[in-house]
Order: sequence, then structure tokens, then C-alpha cells
Amino acid sequence: MTSALVNRISWVAVAAGMIAAAIIFFTAPPPDDGTDLDNPLGNKRYLSEMRRIGGNANVLASDFRDWLSDQFQGRTLARTIFILTVLVVLGFRFVALPVAHASTMDEPDRGK
Repeated sequence: MTSALVNRISWVAVAAGMIAAAIIFFTAPPPDDGTDLDNPLGNKRYLSEMRRIGGNANVLASDFRDWLSDQFQGRTLARTIFILTVLVVLGFRFVALPVAHASTMDEPDRGK
């Protein structure tokens, strides 16, 4: 695999991720106003029950689960896809470029 091929694959992956993120961002409904009356985590009595039954770790785990589920909805999904795309491409380049460089060093010089 040559470095030119690695660059081409990287650009295609970043472009596909940006296009997917843009489509999701512009087609997602606007975020709600934040007044979520059905959310039991906003109720102090519910939180104290959770803390009593499972401790602070239970409340933190519930908060993390809610935060994570929010990352995969609406416009934040577009941001999540873009960030994951960039991270995957950087990881691919981290692995592929040393391999591409090593493979070009191993090839004999055919021009002489």
C-alpha cells in the first residue's frame, strides 16, 4: 500500500463522514426546549431513592447513560459521527502510513 493510496482512502473517508454528518445535521429536527417533565432524573425524590438503593455510582451511571443516549439523537448525532470519522481516519493513518513507508523501503530500486 503506497502513501498516495493511504491519502486517497483517508480523503474519501473524511468526505463521506462530513457528508453524512451534514445530511444528519440539516435533516434533524431542532432540539426541544429542555423542559422534560417526564424525565424522572429531574425529580429530587427519585434521585434520592436511586442514591439510597444504589449509591452515588447508581446516579452517576444513570447520568452517563442519559448523556450517551443524547449523543446519538438529532444534531448531536452529526457531531458524534464527524468526531468518530476523524478518529477512525487518524487511527487508519497511524497504522497504514508506517506500513506504506516500510513497504516502499523494502522494494528494490528498479530504476538503476
